[in-house]
Amino acid sequence: RLRKTIDSLIHCNYPKDKLEIIIVNDGSTDNSLEIVRTYKKHNLKIISYKKSKGKTCAINKGIKIATGDFFAGLDADSYLMPDVLEKLIPCFKDPNVMCAIPSIKISKPSSIIQYIQAQEFLSAVFIRHIQSELGGIPMAPGAFSLVRMSYVKKHGALNSNTMVEDLELSLRIQSDGYLIENVVNANVYTSGVKTVRKFVNQRLRWFCGFIIRMTNRLSKKRL
Repeated sequence: RLRKTIDSLIHCNYPKDKLEIIIVNDGSTDNSLEIVRTYKKHNLKIISYKKSKGKTCAINKGIKIATGDFFAGLDADSYLMPDVLEKLIPCFKDPNVMCAIPSIKISKPSSIIQYIQAQEFLSAVFIRHIQSELGGIPMAPGAFSLVRMSYVKKHGALNSNTMVEDLELSLRIQSDGYLIENVVNANVYTSGVKTVRKFVNQRLRWFCGFIIRMTNRLSKKRL
């Protein structure tokens, strides 16, 4: 799956001299680092930690050394269609847009729980598109949300003290009076969880993270 992720980035329809790919090996215990090193000729930037520091810290490290005007994080179990960047970039013609998001879909579901997620994600694609038309997307998904670099330089990168860093960033962008746009025909695929236990744990983390973030924001407004 990691090769498919990297290949999708290398072969996307975007000028290669403007595309910067940073791979963060967050303490993997398999052969992920060896796989990444086989792409040496593509001039990938590689960061490797011996011990895992978590997804948020990994993305923030990538942001710290990135030199472009935009950034996006992509998990090792996800991949994007070649035209995603060329469809998302035009959203930033509006200076008030700080984030542009694609449609996230489940790739080749093979279990019942993945088929359920596939339908759930398709419903989310429709709902998020309507929210975008109304200017009120509540959350930018973690899978390849493209963010304006100038925003994080001014307002800070991802918050590592939360279980839902994508939600925290989304709420912060909107609280600062900026917009999140959605491009419904820009597609990114992810594998989804395969077991009921992992599905329940994932949703509990999302739900608890949402409640905590909303509670914190309401508390700050009252102060």
